[in-house]
Amino acid sequence: PISLVVADLDNLKLINDAFGHLEGDKLLTEAGTILRSCCRQEDIIARIGGDEFIMLLPQTTLLEARSVCDRVRRACERSQGGMIPLSMALGVAAKEEVTQDLMQVRKKADDDMYLDKLTRSERSRSAIYSRIVEFLDSDPRMKTHISRVRGLAHLFGKHLALRQDEMEKLALLARFHDVGLMPIPAEVLYKKGPLDPGEWEDVRRHPERGYRLARNLAPLSSIAEEILCHHEKYDGSGYPRGLSGEDIPRLSRVIHLLCAYEAMTGWRSYRPSLSSEEALEEIASQAGKQFDPRLAGVFVQLHRTLEVGNGLP
Repeated sequence: PISLVVADLDNLKLINDAFGHLEGDKLLTEAGTILRSCCRQEDIIARIGGDEFIMLLPQTTLLEARSVCDRVRRACERSQGGMIPLSMALGVAAKEEVTQDLMQVRKKADDDMYLDKLTRSERSRSAIYSRIVEFLDSDPRMKTHISRVRGLAHLFGKHLALRQDEMEKLALLARFHDVGLMPIPAEVLYKKGPLDPGEWEDVRRHPERGYRLARNLAPLSSIAEEILCHHEKYDGSGYPRGLSGEDIPRLSRVIHLLCAYEAMTGWRSYRPSLSSEEALEEIASQAGKQFDPRLAGVFVQLHRTLEVGNGLP
């Protein structure tokens, strides 16, 4: 008999988007090491796709091949090598008769692997989401930005009389709008001087990375479109799609305004902070250009209303 095992890394594309290709490459290397450690010298292991491996096990029954899969799963559970626990879907089939077609055996192994993936892929995504939350909470500068934007979102959302479901969505967006920045190194993200063209292009792609992440993670799927559009500008000069006016989701227009105010008044390594009054003057001057003119007007008026109590945070 000869058995065939198909192994597919769970959510590799999602991991590349969230944590960068270096982290994905580390998981691929670790997967290959584990597969080899669970096999005999005469077994053949090959990578056959971006996230897929195949193992040929000569003189191995189906039952014995399933034992190999069990060893691989236990080794993955013990693995401590990366930011995300290694998770692989495994499928197995055996050619135990001479007349059996090896391609049909491969198809059975693939089908078995897809069934396994259905049960474990969600667990892997849950681990990715947990790691994202840890990252956002562990970066002091990111944490400060998020905290201020969340406070502004709560005040402004109430002032706009948003529905409860919109308030909840805005709160989620305030926390996760920059999730696509995760793979960018801190030395680029917090660089004191201007970014070089390659670095700037990488930063510009973060709304698209964030969109792909959110779309594939259940807790964030409701704000995927808003994440994609939170750097669009009212006059169409933003990115990534150059949308304008009402074509930009309303909550994206809100969070873009709040993030701009926070960026102008908060600490940044590359420039001095503006006062609230200076930031509001800039927002007023950009109404109808960078910002939704109605939202900009309401935001400035909110500050005037709160001025007695020291204005906006």
